[in-house]
Amino acid sequence: THNPAFVVMLSIYVLLLLVRQLVVQIENRALELDLEQESRRLRLLIDNIHDAVVTEGLDGRITFANDRFFEMFGLERGRPQRLFLRDYIHPEDRPLERTGAGASTPANFEFRGVRSDGAVLYLESSVAPVRLGPALVGFQSVIRDITRRRNAERLQRELVQRLEFLVSHMPLACIVLDLDFRILEWNASATRIFGWSAAEALGQNDLELLTPPEIRPQVA
Repeated sequence: THNPAFVVMLSIYVLLLLVRQLVVQIENRALELDLEQESRRLRLLIDNIHDAVVTEGLDGRITFANDRFFEMFGLERGRPQRLFLRDYIHPEDRPLERTGAGASTPANFEFRGVRSDGAVLYLESSVAPVRLGPALVGFQSVIRDITRRRNAERLQRELVQRLEFLVSHMPLACIVLDLDFRILEWNASATRIFGWSAAEALGQNDLELLTPPEIRPQVA
């Protein structure tokens, strides 16, 4: 027969082991729930940022893409494993993507993207290598749509060109001065009227160049 005290102590010991295992399981489950909730919060954050976030394997296949990526390129969310980022880069700009993806350090560059409907986008990308320990396992890209900015810059250049054309061809003299009355702009009509070329007039004092000496005190 067993000693009753020994049996009681053994029972208590087994009970403590069971309780400890239960506590560990509860803690592990709580940790799993915390990680799952954190993963959901992170995914929600990534899906709602304005930039596209894409992860590629070493073969160029997309292993992760947020909602903004699919929206940017006019794609329906499906299985990103079937997609290759290079398929949505303008053919003339694909060498830039290969250069960025081949970098061992973060790289930034601009390129043209092509939506599924054929529309061309102007994009800005930041590419960083993804490592698992010392091993390179892929690349992560953050892509921003700068099409509106590029279009605004183009419209501004066209406007400046039109204004320059109008100023250079207008029949009236157009002279622009700084705060010290030095000539900054001098069009062709000013040359025709006053006789000085733009090269001769630019940087000169307006009063000294165009005003007779006897009336300068009155003008000044």
